[in-house]
Amino acid sequence: MASLDDASAGALPQGIDIFFDLVGGPILDAALTRAKLGGRIPSAGMVSQYNLPHHHSVLPQLVGGASGPRNAEELEPPLSDGSMRFKTHLASGLENLPATFHGVFTGQSFGKTVVRV
Repeated sequence: MASLDDASAGALPQGIDIFFDLVGGPILDAALTRAKLGGRIPSAGMVSQYNLPHHHSVLPQLVGGASGPRNAEELEPPLSDGSMRFKTHLASGLENLPATFHGVFTGQSFGKTVVRV
């Protein structure tokens, strides 16, 4: 099986102009290596990265901007030592998926919403 980098190079020899990301992680990393100069990467979430230590996330590279160094000084210690945690709304059972998904839009959910099946 080809790596994501090899597969994206073969499928996108001209590079990527725009990549809409919802999850982050290895697919985003592969897209970043193929992004054209001036390409755009709108991000609507990085659910695969939320509970990882700060140094594993590409989030600061995408949204850091001018305030990146200042934010890193403040956020890196609690992210690295695990004292900053993200809330997770956990529901169990596939039968609860529709109601749980609806809760994302009605304020009944908080943080990352996960349905355990």
